[in-house]
Amino acid sequence: MHARVKLIESVLGELSKIISGRTLATGVIFPSASVELVEGLYNDNAISDFYNGCVAQVVEGYLKAHVKSASGKKIRILEVGAGTGGTSSMVFPKLEPYKQHIQDYTFTDVSKAFLINAERKFEGTCHNINLEIFDIEKSPSDQGFLSNDYDIVIASNVIHATQNIRKALRNIKEVMNKHAVLILNEITGSSLFNHLCFGLLDGWWKSEDKAFREPHCPALSGNNWKSVLKNEGFSRVAVSSGSSQKFGQQIILAESNGLIVSTLKDYAPLLPSVKHTHCSKQPFQASETNCHHQYLEDEVESIIVSCLVESLKVDQRDIDSDDTFSEYGVDSIIGVGLIQKINDKLKIELESTTLFDHHSVRQLKQHIVDNFQPCLVFADESKATANYDEDTVSIQVDKYSQRPSSFRGETKNTHCDDSATSKDISNSTPVIAGSIAIIGMSGRFPGANTVDELWNLIAAGEISVQQTSRWNADTRASEESSFTGGFIRQATEATQHCAT
Repeated sequence: MHARVKLIESVLGELSKIISGRTLATGVIFPSASVELVEGLYNDNAISDFYNGCVAQVVEGYLKAHVKSASGKKIRILEVGAGTGGTSSMVFPKLEPYKQHIQDYTFTDVSKAFLINAERKFEGTCHNINLEIFDIEKSPSDQGFLSNDYDIVIASNVIHATQNIRKALRNIKEVMNKHAVLILNEITGSSLFNHLCFGLLDGWWKSEDKAFREPHCPALSGNNWKSVLKNEGFSRVAVSSGSSQKFGQQIILAESNGLIVSTLKDYAPLLPSVKHTHCSKQPFQASETNCHHQYLEDEVESIIVSCLVESLKVDQRDIDSDDTFSEYGVDSIIGVGLIQKINDKLKIELESTTLFDHHSVRQLKQHIVDNFQPCLVFADESKATANYDEDTVSIQVDKYSQRPSSFRGETKNTHCDDSATSKDISNSTPVIAGSIAIIGMSGRFPGANTVDELWNLIAAGEISVQQTSRWNADTRASEESSFTGGFIRQATEATQHCAT
């Protein structure tokens, strides 16, 4: 009861912000990506322990029967939506006497936050435990899971939180062997507590198959579980009796027939994946302001990456600034903790919803620099100008390698004979490649004697191609030549101007 009171107090205290969209519900229920508030609902809780104990007893019974069969095959167990590990905690002790008959136990969830918690919680307590991301609403094969691979699948309070029950069951069944057992621990209906807490999460309302669900909540009745499971190729479906459902939970058992139901997929054109290449040598003016700005960007990006590495327990070398956060497993729970870490290190106040609008390291970095620059202060800011010297800011101009060297940022004094002036030029800021200033323009063109006349000609959509009048076309009729062209008026005068 204490765990429920603590959670509901936290939620009610932030309810107005959640409903108005100023705060994410996941940020309140999972503060700093911690599972502490919800862990008490599923661990060391009399009601949860009872139903999780029922799941553990079924697993134990299966293992006993398997040992008696003397088949010699090692059992593979998969838990989907394992969450805080409440069910796992009850199952693991039951596995100990049979560990020589178990190949592995795969603990999965859609959120990496739960995997990080499980790694800490179950270290050394379970034989051959694997921790994997698995989304039961997506194809198992696309996530690296093999077909017909598991003998026991456990799912506690997870399948109801999907868009389509049949699709979720189909995906789970794909990884199950023939005669593999599915053990479900599921809610029976709505309650005020569930509605106030978990009803604030997207998963509570995402169902598309309302006909199977109980009113105003995503739960299924026992009869509907039977119907759906049988339609998806499960046999020997059993649901716990009504008296055992009085605390809002039910246990459902089913056996797979081993058949995999395939559906047609939409195949997008197989285009190569193209990533934006980030070049560290970006062309910009080598002013102190720009160097300072570049320094801020680099420092902010470095901090975002370090927070991402810390949150996800991944190698920094695997982080690409243009990959989306979701590609690394950042979900709404991990995201809350990530934003808090960034806020703590940069001393700023990003909203927890920021990751919805800025999906990659590069986008988030730009958002922070653009909106919080006055707040960004780093201890070693002297590097801002020291690190960005002439070589750092010079542009890569391989494709212009045939141009004179002055196009590549080199300064030359060979055209100036005055020694004092030469000295001034040599000590001035070097020309930065790609930096061209147009200070004036003049010219004469076909049909236009000035730049303004040329612009008016172009704007009007007129052309200055005309029949030639410079020679007698009749005398050149035998030649394969065009006698139209664009000609500068008073060409002789123009030539004289050019010569002076």
